[in-house]
Amino acid sequence: MTGLDAGIAIYWDFENVHACVLDELRGEGAYRTARFRPQEPVVDFDPVVEYAATLGRIVVHRAYANWQYFGRYRDEMQAHAVDLVQLFPLTASKNGADIRLVLDVAEDMQQQAHVTHVIVVASDSDYTPLAQRCRKQGRVFIGIGTAVTPKSFQFACDEFRDYLGLTVGSVAPMAGGVAAAPEELSSLEDAADLVVTALRRLAAGRGEPWVLKASIRPLVKRLDPTFDERRFGVSSFTELLKALDSYVVERVGKFDHELAVREDLSEGSAPAGAPRAFDSVPDSTPVALVKRQLHRKGLRLPAERQLLWIVPGLVVQAFGSSETAAEPSFEDLRLKVEPGVQAHGLALSEVDFNKLKGIFWHARAFELHGHGNGISLRIRDADRLRRQLVMVLLEHLADPSGEDQGVLTEAIFGPDASDDQKELIGAALRDVLHERDEA
Repeated sequence: MTGLDAGIAIYWDFENVHACVLDELRGEGAYRTARFRPQEPVVDFDPVVEYAATLGRIVVHRAYANWQYFGRYRDEMQAHAVDLVQLFPLTASKNGADIRLVLDVAEDMQQQAHVTHVIVVASDSDYTPLAQRCRKQGRVFIGIGTAVTPKSFQFACDEFRDYLGLTVGSVAPMAGGVAAAPEELSSLEDAADLVVTALRRLAAGRGEPWVLKASIRPLVKRLDPTFDERRFGVSSFTELLKALDSYVVERVGKFDHELAVREDLSEGSAPAGAPRAFDSVPDSTPVALVKRQLHRKGLRLPAERQLLWIVPGLVVQAFGSSETAAEPSFEDLRLKVEPGVQAHGLALSEVDFNKLKGIFWHARAFELHGHGNGISLRIRDADRLRRQLVMVLLEHLADPSGEDQGVLTEAIFGPDASDDQKELIGAALRDVLHERDEA
């Protein structure tokens, strides 16, 4: 429900939001070093309020913090009629905002039946159970957070919006004159995965691949609550579909425009050289389920999964044996390993390299030497590095012990995995399960 009948309740874990925004603007640790001093205003209420107003009438607007350090926000708080909840620190590092906020939301849901939408502005995974409870009780739960918001919280929401993404589209300037940083654009391949999955889900059981255009975006939002067209450099879903014409086909139907996946139409309908959507893996297969788990944790496998086996050796070779060897940037590293990839008969696209870089980052394989001072590799042995990367992937699965080892091997290295790759999966799986037992 949206419009005049929708009642919107907004709850800010304000210190959490302020700290995350300040760290994004000033660098990691900026808030920690200035925590017990009066804070400069870097959080803008306007974008959140404007967004909430598009959903309905704001009936609750509450923010939680130890306000003795946030007095410079007074005028903006008053302008938006924010109900301030004072929380003195419980310990040196905890103010109890999350507990109080959750209790207040639970009480408001019981006493305020007209509240249909709950918006929590925070970047804390502690609110994941709250999101689940609100949805269980029939409320629409929307999270607004920052780049550090855990995936577990994002995907527990009916919708998740990036705070800086909202500020880019706001008609009001940020408080204190601080400009919002534009959100990094995502790959169109990621959008294609979502749209193709939604199309195939909607087409299942219909006996034909064509689906009403108007029904696609709502399912895309349910599949990925973080979905926002602006992440892909366009302003509307229609523009996004035009950008995905290599993956989908549109036609005029009897009642509305209809779409289908090019691959699912008769042979020859796809243009020569068109990319294959979603790796051509049906979304009900065990391999696709494993890949979806990784996607929900923010990890994507490269289209040519053999790159996971080849690139670690090339990266170690690029850094050599020196303990101080470094590359000026990831782009320089990509250019250095590209010839080796091509020598194996493969191509390393920028999209695939970014996916690999994400897995390397999760494995903490790289070390940064400060802005402009380059990167280096912590592990010099390619076999150990491969094992570390595979362990990162397995650790992100909900229950790796419940997955078939053959399925894991195919998901990570593809259907033509070698005996060495199968052995690596087995060894990494044993290590992950041992670490979980030790924990």
